[in-house]
Amino acid sequence: MRRSGLLCILLAATGWAQLVPLSQVQILGNNNWPHAYFFRNSESLAASGKYTYAQWAAIFDQLMGIEGKCLGEEIPNRIQNIPFFTQFKKDHPDQLVLLHFNGKGREPLFDTSQFFPGHWLYFQGSSVTADVPAQQGTTAIQVANGTYFKMGQGVYKDTGDDIALCAANSNGTPNWNQCEQVKLLSVTSNTLQVQRGQYGTTPLSFTAGHAWAAAHYYDGPSSDGGDLLWGYNYSTTCPRDSQGRSCSDVLKENLAQHFDPGGDLEVLDGLEFDVMFDTLPSIPKYRNIDADGDGQPDGGIFNGVNQFGIGMIEFCQSFRQRMGPNRFILADGQEQTNQRAFGIMNGVESEGWPVLNDLTIQDWSGGTNRLNFWAANSFSPAWNYINHKFTTPQTNGPGTIAQVPFSIDRLVFAVAMMLNDPVTFSLTPTPETGQAVGIWDEFVMGVAHKIGWLGQPLGPARRLALEQPDLLAGKWSSLVVGSGMTIAPDGNSLKIFPTASTATQIQFQVQNVPTPGPDLLLTLRAHAQPRSAYPSSDARLLLLGQASSTATQFMSFVNSTSFASTFYFPGQSGSTLNFQATLEGSEPMWIDSISAYAYPDAMVRQFENGIVMVNPALQPFTFNLSALAPRRAFHRFQGSPHQDPQTNDGSSVGASVTLASKDGLFLVSLQPASGPKKRRQRP
Repeated sequence: MRRSGLLCILLAATGWAQLVPLSQVQILGNNNWPHAYFFRNSESLAASGKYTYAQWAAIFDQLMGIEGKCLGEEIPNRIQNIPFFTQFKKDHPDQLVLLHFNGKGREPLFDTSQFFPGHWLYFQGSSVTADVPAQQGTTAIQVANGTYFKMGQGVYKDTGDDIALCAANSNGTPNWNQCEQVKLLSVTSNTLQVQRGQYGTTPLSFTAGHAWAAAHYYDGPSSDGGDLLWGYNYSTTCPRDSQGRSCSDVLKENLAQHFDPGGDLEVLDGLEFDVMFDTLPSIPKYRNIDADGDGQPDGGIFNGVNQFGIGMIEFCQSFRQRMGPNRFILADGQEQTNQRAFGIMNGVESEGWPVLNDLTIQDWSGGTNRLNFWAANSFSPAWNYINHKFTTPQTNGPGTIAQVPFSIDRLVFAVAMMLNDPVTFSLTPTPETGQAVGIWDEFVMGVAHKIGWLGQPLGPARRLALEQPDLLAGKWSSLVVGSGMTIAPDGNSLKIFPTASTATQIQFQVQNVPTPGPDLLLTLRAHAQPRSAYPSSDARLLLLGQASSTATQFMSFVNSTSFASTFYFPGQSGSTLNFQATLEGSEPMWIDSISAYAYPDAMVRQFENGIVMVNPALQPFTFNLSALAPRRAFHRFQGSPHQDPQTNDGSSVGASVTLASKDGLFLVSLQPASGPKKRRQRP
C-alpha cells in the first residue's frame, strides 16, 4: 500500500509527531471496507531473524496495518522488533501500527529498576520462623505455613514460585523496604528450598519471627519460555515507595516515555493492553491475593468496594493524560472481568468473538452488547476491533488455537462489518502458493486480492428483527416485577431500586413475554445512577437470561446514558417466556423501554461494492435481496483454493439467498451503488 506523495514530502520536511494525526490512519475512515490488519504474526516473523526488513514489510504491506510486541515485558527478544515496526510506520504512515503490551504483569528482568517490591501483587504470605543467613546459592527457609507456596506454576506448570523475603514491621506486616527476591526450588511441609538473590537483588539476613515470605501473583511465562510475569498492583491500596509512588505511577511513566519525542516508539500510533482486568481472580484455597501489602488476603476488595478496579481506572485515566489525546489506547474487553475504563480507552479488543472458547457462538448477545456499549462510551476516536481466534483448553500449557468451520469464520467477519469494527486475526487460513501468511478471502475479495473492496457503507447495519412488529406494542411496564424492589413510574420510565438499604444489587423479572415463534429478540433500554463508591466511568454490569436456575445469562452494561441492550433467544418453544435480570450495585436504575420481536436476529449491511449478511439463528434464513437491495444484483467472489471455494465460487445469486445456521456471507455487487442511504429502525 502506498502513502500519498504529499505526506512523503511532509515527512521529509518536518518532525514526525506533527505529521501523522490519527485522522490519517485509514482504518478509522468510513471508506474501503473491510477494515483488516495483521496481528502478532507480524511480531513473530520480525523476531525470527529469517527476513530482511524489505522481505518482512512486503509480507505485511497487504492489509491496513500491524500490531505486535516491541518491548520485552513478556517475551525478552521482542525488543529487537523496534526497528522493523518503526520503519514500517514511516514507510506506511496511513497504516495502523500498534504496540501489544501485557497489562497484567511483566518479566522481572525487564526494566524493573524503578519499581518497588511493594508495587507487585502477592499471594497471602507467612512469617519466617528461623534465622536466614545472607548467603548465595540455595537456602532452606522455615515458614509458619508452607501451604502458601507452590511448585508446578506457570503456563506449563513446570516452575516454582517467585518469593519475596522481607523484614517484618513491629506489627508483623511485611516491610517492603528491606526485601530480597528468591526462587522456590521445592517445598516440604513448612520448609522452602530457595535460590537466593534473584532478579538483581542481594541476599539479606533475616531474624526468626521478624521476617516475612510471600509468593508473587503471576502471569505466564509466555509460550517462548522465560520467567513468571510479576503482577502489577493497580489497587488504590498499593504500598508506595520512598518517593510516594504507587505501581501505577511508575508504570505510567515507564511505558509512556517510549512514545515521547525521541523515544524508541515515538512513531507508533499507540498500544493495546493485553489481559487487563477490573477484578482480581478468585484463587483456590491458600492462594488468595494481597492487594494492600499487609501480608493478608483481600482480593482487592475493601469494605465491599473493588479498590483494585478503581485503581485500574485511575491508572488508565492518568496514562491517558500522560499520553495525550492523539494516541490510541485500547485494552481487552471480551470478559465480564476486563477493565472498565469507559470514556478513557478508545475502545477494546475482543480477543475471540464472542469469547475465546465459544466455538458455537452461544454468547451472541453478550458479544454484540459489549462492542456496541464500548462504541457508545469510548474516548474519541472510538473504535473496537475483533481478534479472530478460538482456543481449546489443554491440561498443561496454554490453549491451542482451534480450527473452526468456514461458516463460523464468515460469521465473525460479517459481525465485524455490522458493528463497524476492524478485524485482525490470530487464526490464519492456510497460505496459498507463495504466501508467507494466509489472508482471509473476505478481507480481499478472494483471488482478486483487492484491499477495501466493499468500499463505503451505504448506511448502518439493518437488524431485521427490529423492523418487525413489537410484540409488546409499548405495553411493557406491567411485565416488570421484583421481590424486595421498589418499582414505580418515573416519567416515561420505570425506576427500580432495592427496598432494603443493605442490598448490593438490583434484581427484577420481565414476565410473560409472548413468544409465538422459535426466535425471540428482547431489547432493554435502560440507564442507571453510578455506584457511589466508584468513578462515574465505571459502568454497571447487567446480566439477563431466562428465569430458570440453569439458564445462561448474557451480559451488557448500564451507565447514566440510556443504552439499548439486545438479548437473542433462538430455538424457543411455548407461548411465553420469563426473564431474570441482575444489575450490580444498589443505586437506582431506570428502564426506559422494553420491546420483543419474534424473528431471527439476522443482519444485513449494504456497501458501495457489495453486501454482507449474517444469520445467527439455529435454522436457515433467507435474505430477500430484491427487497433489501432493490435494483442491485450480486455475485459471489472467487475464493482461494485453500479456503472455501465451494461457497465463494464466483457465481451469480438471484433475488434471494439462503444462509445456513450460524453463517455469514460477503457478496460483490455487479454495479457500484452511490450515496449513503438512511433507514429508520424501531427503537
